[in-house]
Formats: sequence, C-alpha cells, structure tokens
Amino acid sequence: MYLMRGDRQLFFRLDGTLEGRRLVLLNSLGTSTGSWDGVVEHLKNDFCILRMDKAGHGASAPWGGRRCIADNAEDVLGLLEHLRWTGVDVCGVSIGAMTAITLAARVPRAVDRLILSNTSAYVPPEGLSQRIQTIRASGLSAVAEMAVGRFVSPGRAQDNYPPYVAALADFKAVDPESYIGWCQAIIDMDLRPLLSSIAAKSLVITGTWDLATPPEMGEAVAAGLARAKSIELPTGHLPFLDEPEQFAEIVRRSLR
Repeated sequence: MYLMRGDRQLFFRLDGTLEGRRLVLLNSLGTSTGSWDGVVEHLKNDFCILRMDKAGHGASAPWGGRRCIADNAEDVLGLLEHLRWTGVDVCGVSIGAMTAITLAARVPRAVDRLILSNTSAYVPPEGLSQRIQTIRASGLSAVAEMAVGRFVSPGRAQDNYPPYVAALADFKAVDPESYIGWCQAIIDMDLRPLLSSIAAKSLVITGTWDLATPPEMGEAVAAGLARAKSIELPTGHLPFLDEPEQFAEIVRRSLR
C-alpha cells in the first residue's frame, strides 16, 4: 500500500490480526520492510503490525537533498494519522529507533511503549562522513559489504548465510542519494536533550558485536530515559536477522 507525502510515495504494509496490539516496526538504514519478515512471522497472531519503507528504501520513492530524523518521524506520524492509530507500540532499530525517540518526544500521544534496538541518541560524524565520501566517489556498492557485514554476528557475513545474502541485495537496491541524505541526518542528529522528556515505558536492546552502535551507546540512551530497561544480546547490529524468533519473543514479553 502507498500513502502520498507531498509528491513522494511512501510504501507501507499491514500484517497480523486486527484484534492485536498495534505495533510499528521501523527499519534500519539500508534495509526494507522485508527485513522484518522473520519477526513478523512469529508475532502476526498477537499483533496488528505496521511496517514502512523510509524514503529511497524498498518500494518508497527516493528523496534527494538534506533532511533530518524528524522528517522520518513525520512520515510515520502521517501513516498513523492515515490509519487513525494512536497510542501504538513502536519497535525501531538503528535509525528506526532514532525515529521512534523523536516521535515519542514530539508527539507523546502517538506512542505507548518503545523498544529501541541497536541505536544511539548521538553518533560521532567521522565514520558516516567517510562513508558518504566513498559513495560519492565509487557508488553505494563500495560500502555494501562493510555496512551489511555489521548487520550479522561475527563469521556470518558469508555467501552461504541467507540473512546476509538477502540483506546485501536489499542494501544494494537503495537509492544512493536517499541513503546519503539519511546518513547526513544521523550526522546532524543529537537526540540527547529529548530523552528525559519521554515518559513511555522503554526497552533498549544492544548487541555485543554491534560495531555501528556499540553497547555503550544504547546504555547511554537507557540511562537518559525515565522508564527504561536494557538487555544485551550476543549479536551484531540487526539482532533479528540472526535470531528472529528470539527477538520476537523479547518484543512479545516487553509489550505483554
């Protein structure tokens, strides 16, 4: 399904049961709604699940130029208003969790509970700035194996590991200018002042082997929130790719 946001088409999909709790899943940078398939399979009998492709990812239209994390939060809010949803649970990973933090701080009525996976309220700019330079010089494929290799646990970034292969194909399909714009949005971001204003009950998930947002970044998010617990999983940046059933059970327990 599509929603028009100005002159952009925004792709979203609904899965699960209409009688279940309303759950929004927000993707990381370089992934599409399909990255959540394994998790949705384990949650669809208990939740009504909304997924959305960020601009330039999956089936959503590209978006060139400068933007900020709040722009993605506005897209999510537009979808919630279109569906007449309020007080939803939001599970975001990486930039998806940054979006969830922004949404919860700016529009508290929109959010009930938060699950913030493998994320940070502030990211030092050097790594992403270098990534932007590499993409501009050599294309998105030049950073694909490095970026996607961080998604999975050590030793699993192999051609015989289906989650890695699928994630790599997903990444290479992203619109490069849109990807650069979201990288710049993260560089410009500082959500630390927003954390103390969020009243939603929250779970922060970190990954032992997460090189993109190491555990100490997630712990800093948890420390800044009023009502947060945290857990660390022995995974890379996207724990649900390695262990979708385990991740789904963590979501279920947190929102029970």
